[in-house]
Amino acid sequence: MRSGLTQHDVDTLVSTIASLSEPRSLAQLRRDTVAVLPSLVRSSLVAWNELDLASGAALVVFDDWYEPTLEQGEVFTSIMGEHPLVTRYLRTGDGRPYKISDFLDEDQYHTSRIYREFYRQIGAEDQMAFELPEPSLVIGLALNRERRDFTERDRSVLNLFRPYLVQAYQTAEALERSQEVLATLTELATDAGDGLVMLDTTGRIAGFAGGASDLLRRWFPDTHGAGLPDDVHDWLRTGRHSTGLVPSAPFVYERAPHKLVVRLLPGCNGDDRMLLVSERGATLSALEWLRACGLTRREAEVVELASGGHTNIQIARRLGISSRTVEKHMQRGLDKLGVENRTAAASLLRDATDRRGSGTPGGAAADENTGRDAGI
Repeated sequence: MRSGLTQHDVDTLVSTIASLSEPRSLAQLRRDTVAVLPSLVRSSLVAWNELDLASGAALVVFDDWYEPTLEQGEVFTSIMGEHPLVTRYLRTGDGRPYKISDFLDEDQYHTSRIYREFYRQIGAEDQMAFELPEPSLVIGLALNRERRDFTERDRSVLNLFRPYLVQAYQTAEALERSQEVLATLTELATDAGDGLVMLDTTGRIAGFAGGASDLLRRWFPDTHGAGLPDDVHDWLRTGRHSTGLVPSAPFVYERAPHKLVVRLLPGCNGDDRMLLVSERGATLSALEWLRACGLTRREAEVVELASGGHTNIQIARRLGISSRTVEKHMQRGLDKLGVENRTAAASLLRDATDRRGSGTPGGAAADENTGRDAGI
């Protein structure tokens, strides 16, 4: 066994790492880590310390039993700049476990400000600490003892534990960022009358936000349980490319005078995905939308027909103009839309009008029996 580690040490290390493997908030991770560390290395008091290098602000989470006074907290923050383990880390960037006794003998420690003004009050005669890599913060986990008897076994255990805590911290950070993004998306969707459906990696519903649940129940009343409606599920299954990209067109379910539009969005946690569910009323026709973008009537007609797959010659015959004139109208229309070619224009037009029926060039007619867009 490494540095005198017993099988019991290894088993305890594995179970402690497993207890922190589930994603949780940063606040919960701080509390949980402080709570489990004494099971790995005996300690009289454990603290999670964060020091903001830019502002000098400090965050400290102690064992539940210890409640520092406001004055003690201010003293602790003020002496961090003189802490030998903090200054060593700032100088070297080495976050591995070290003891105060690695750098100060007993007399030096007892005459130091950090001992006189803080550690003597809590009975800490030695401390072993390690840091987590974070560019803007000094994050240190400190284990205190009433005697100078930390061992190399203790150092080895913390050294083995540290990489897993780094992963847990990064996961908690990512979770909080994703929750902030999701909260913003939910607020925006709710304000617009839309909703979000969170999907897990298997495509099952993981949760709803905004009005998504009510919208789906209203449009698909025959759907039972918490699963997606069959039509939406089939669209997800058949619409995704083999590369796993988002479908090129939304799911559209029409029931005059309204329609339900479902778009697939990347989720906040890597492999997860979300559905943006929107209910829309009557929309502009393709020609109306193009005119609203500043195209002339003739430019709009040319772009609409080209987006439907017509060649310049076919467009010229249909409109009774020359192919050269078609090309001029086409180029002006593309410039006004800010796209480079007719393929891009077709994609933009299809997306903007949210339909694949007769109102959009090249689309198939909607299935009259179900109202579902047969082109999706």
